[in-house]
Amino acid sequence: MFAPDGSLWFGTDGDFLCRMQPGAAPEKEYEATDILISTPAVSDKHTMYFLPDDGTLYALSANGRLLWERDVATGEKDVYYTSSPVLAPDGTVYVGSWDGGLYAFRGDGPVAATLWPEYRRNAQHTGTMAPTRPRSKFLWFGSKD
Repeated sequence: MFAPDGSLWFGTDGDFLCRMQPGAAPEKEYEATDILISTPAVSDKHTMYFLPDDGTLYALSANGRLLWERDVATGEKDVYYTSSPVLAPDGTVYVGSWDGGLYAFRGDGPVAATLWPEYRRNAQHTGTMAPTRPRSKFLWFGSKD
C-alpha cells in the first residue's frame, strides 16, 4: 500500500508493519502480536489501519504512534483469517472476520488519494491501473523506466 508521502507499507509474517521509502531499505514501524498478511489501508489524514491475524484492528498515526486498537473477533481460534481493512467515503473502516461478521469502526477520513491506498487499489477493488494515469515519480523493485 502506498502512503501519501510515497512510501510503501506492508506487513510481514514476523509480526511487523514495515515502511519502505523510495530507494531505501524497509524499516519496522510497529510490532503487532501476530502475522500481518492483509493489506493496510491509509486515510487522507495519513492514518494507517492494519489487521494482524490476532483479530485486532490497529490505527497508527503517520509518525508511528498507536492511536487505538479494537477487537474484531475473539474466541478459541489459532488463526483468525481477517480481511484487509477498507475505508468508506465517510471514513468508516470496514473489516470482515473469520466469524462471518462484517465490522465497522469510526475512522478519521476517507481513503487517501495515493497510487495504491488500500487492498486492490480502489473502492471497486479492481487491482489495476488506468493506462492514462501518469507514472509515479518513484522507481520500485528495479524498474528501469
